[in-house]
Amino acid sequence: MTTSASLFDEAWLSLNQAGRLLDRDALDQLPEPSAPRYGLAERLRDALAQAPSDPRGEAFGALLDAVLEETCGLASSSKDGGWRKGSDVPASYGGTLLDGATLKPRRVYEHDGRAVLAVFISPAARIGLHKGRRDTAHVVEWLRKKKTSLGFITNGREWRLIFADTDNTAFVEWPADRFLEGDALSPALLVLRRLLSHEALKSGALLDAIRQTRLGQARLSKELGERVRGAVELLLAARRLVIEPHWNAEESKAVYDAACHFVMRLVVVFFAEARELLPVDSAVYHDAYGLKGLLASLERAGKNRREARHQAWPRLLALFRLLHKGSPHPALVVPTYGGDLFRPARVESIEQGRPGDGSGSPQERALHRIESIAEPPNDEVIYRMLTLLTRTTERVKEGGAFRTVAAPVDFTELTSEYIGILYEGLLDYELHRAGEQPVVFLGIGDQPALPLDRLEAMTEKQLQALVEKANVKGGSSEGETSEEDDGAGDEAEAEEAEAEESVETAPEEPVELDDTRGEAMRRALAWAERAAIAAKLVRASKRKDDPKHRAEVEKASKQLIARVMLPGELYVVRWGGTRKGAGTFYTRPQLTLPTVRRTLEPLLQNTDGSFKTPEEILSLKVCDPAMGSGSFLVAGLRVLTEAVIASIHHHKRLVAKDGSDLVHIDCALLPDADQDQSADGALAIVRRAVVEHCLYGVDLDPLAVELARVSLWVETLDKRLPFTFLDHKLRCGDALTGAWLDRFRDYPLLAWWRQSPDEKWRGVTHDADVWADQLKAMRASVVEEQRKLLAGEAKLPFAGASDDELKAAIERVRELYRQLRKVPASQPDKRAEIWRTRVATSPELAKVKEAFDTWCALWFWPLDRLDLAPRPLDLLAPSADARAVVRELAGKKRFFHWELEFPDVFTE
Repeated sequence: MTTSASLFDEAWLSLNQAGRLLDRDALDQLPEPSAPRYGLAERLRDALAQAPSDPRGEAFGALLDAVLEETCGLASSSKDGGWRKGSDVPASYGGTLLDGATLKPRRVYEHDGRAVLAVFISPAARIGLHKGRRDTAHVVEWLRKKKTSLGFITNGREWRLIFADTDNTAFVEWPADRFLEGDALSPALLVLRRLLSHEALKSGALLDAIRQTRLGQARLSKELGERVRGAVELLLAARRLVIEPHWNAEESKAVYDAACHFVMRLVVVFFAEARELLPVDSAVYHDAYGLKGLLASLERAGKNRREARHQAWPRLLALFRLLHKGSPHPALVVPTYGGDLFRPARVESIEQGRPGDGSGSPQERALHRIESIAEPPNDEVIYRMLTLLTRTTERVKEGGAFRTVAAPVDFTELTSEYIGILYEGLLDYELHRAGEQPVVFLGIGDQPALPLDRLEAMTEKQLQALVEKANVKGGSSEGETSEEDDGAGDEAEAEEAEAEESVETAPEEPVELDDTRGEAMRRALAWAERAAIAAKLVRASKRKDDPKHRAEVEKASKQLIARVMLPGELYVVRWGGTRKGAGTFYTRPQLTLPTVRRTLEPLLQNTDGSFKTPEEILSLKVCDPAMGSGSFLVAGLRVLTEAVIASIHHHKRLVAKDGSDLVHIDCALLPDADQDQSADGALAIVRRAVVEHCLYGVDLDPLAVELARVSLWVETLDKRLPFTFLDHKLRCGDALTGAWLDRFRDYPLLAWWRQSPDEKWRGVTHDADVWADQLKAMRASVVEEQRKLLAGEAKLPFAGASDDELKAAIERVRELYRQLRKVPASQPDKRAEIWRTRVATSPELAKVKEAFDTWCALWFWPLDRLDLAPRPLDLLAPSADARAVVRELAGKKRFFHWELEFPDVFTE
């Protein structure tokens, strides 16, 4: 009998999977099935050969018997349950689904009077793809409606086990042509027997193992995030030659964000290809553009050829431009996906840096340099990046130790969870450039990075404190994220810690050391030996020439050095703060979906329990003012989409069109062109309508906003539709700092009632009371000027926008938002054009926004430029110098004015 570990390695990873159904530890816990009966392989081959092409007939039951009963050992009947088949399946197992279809399982396996496995058949050529996608969606909906977690769907050629609970789905699929290997049962079939054995189902062991896997996903999240961050580091190192000539430490974050933007493109393409949302069946796409084809060709090439070639980089750039612009060519039809994700950096005004169009922003300049064709990375760099994004490792416990094995990253179910992992993996880091000294990453704690000369200058006491502090920091950093975790897996993690000494790690490729790097490494190892002894990481020895002691010192010193960066090299390091201090946390779906359901469900129904109309549901406004990577917004999208579909059926708004395969969705809030859809296309249209009408998000971090857009793009992707345009729905800004229409004309006197830093820290960071005195003088001056205005002793000059101009500007923007909503989902490029040419660049709106920014800027006005600050008489018409300060502060603080950013929500 094949061992469990080899089963997992040789068969489990090769199966089509999504959603991470089981990990290796969970599979090992399943009970061993009974031995297969003699001659099973021959009988199974006969059943497969005689199976009818249409699985809907009764003759198909013989194949179901051969696979489920004889192969898996699920008895037809037993004292505590068994199969219910055909007409024996009770009517209570049937039901009407949201799209009006009725569904009843072909068979149900019961234990103690409850269903533990429901079996469905599909006539589709491919399970889960094309027409088969609707069948699998029906099964998931049925499982959730009947509160039965396990379902099995087959067309005779593909056999898919599906897990679904309220908020999660996962599956694994077996192709029938892999059931047998010659005259023997294949390892893949042995895995099927283990999962669907009577012992695993009746005891609930399979469900327990699945749930344990889902609770343990936090352990995988950390490594996935680190590998994505590793891809960003690889990219930055490879583009050093184009980044270095323009290096500016103040723009390092923009360079880092641009590199993250580039890597996110790769992640989204991998997802789209896995779900066949791109033409992966086209030879032109596969051989000339696709990432899957590129990775396969790079694997075949070998390392030496990859290091000598530079063909992959221009291919990546061509792929991104293809996705952004689309292709109408008959040999390669690709919709225009538009949006900002794949948009090339606009170079026409990079040097001029014209304000307002974004082309001169630091991130735009950085992206332009990173994606340029100059000094292209070799194919080995691209191969390593793609491998990092598509492979991960898992630890398998064998006896008292752990073995690290490779595992693929599943892109077929890339949802907000993976985008959130990206958020976690990238948010804690910032980009630096090594100075005149090499920088050493220590292999302790959170891998702090310190200049080598600073380490060499430390005393023995300082070295001991450094090692102790780094180890404490490593432990505390894990504690800081405990609020995000669900608490699962603590026992397993403790076991891993006990066996830490016997962990086998994946071998790293040897690094060739040139003279410069070799000298830096020798210096680093010499320091590490001194640190290991000073920090008492090795036992003391009385003999200086003790070979055993020397070996221990060398081992400890190598463990202290993670890597060494040479002067001038770029590196990514954990930033000085913490996510807790910055208020940034990623919330997992296990929390977001239940929270959103409890919040929204009372708003979706009338007092009598009936569904509100689709128009009423689509009129709800859901906003996350600190959205991060969009986890709560994605949950809101799912809940509201389900509700709108249910409401459409409840109110009989789905009408079949005579003589056509289309149905008419009677909903006034859908664009006319979107109301006639195929039955399975209606869901995609409703998703996009929910995004356009209901969802709004704000975040202070531009990278978080980009990640949130990707999250919603992923959720709304459809093969027939281009990417959704989301720039006007997910905005970057400080949700807590802004002005309002009824206040921005009133001078904020309280802005000058702040404490000066030289008053709070006298003589520490500033000379005592220098700015405090000027601030008091300013306070008295503006109060007196405001008193004169109120008393009529001074007259406010007419300046700025009049009330009529203000109302006209806001109403114009609201009308443009209404026009945006009338654009069909198939034309996001038109929606983007309206936004970018008529809303974002509106001179009337810009004039109002500048007045709002001026009001906010007074609260943060730099004390060394108080003479430029607008006073009550010139609040609405500040000087040119004052306007420059306002623009500077608005860029740094990212003031966010709700009525201007979302004018369609704040109506009169």
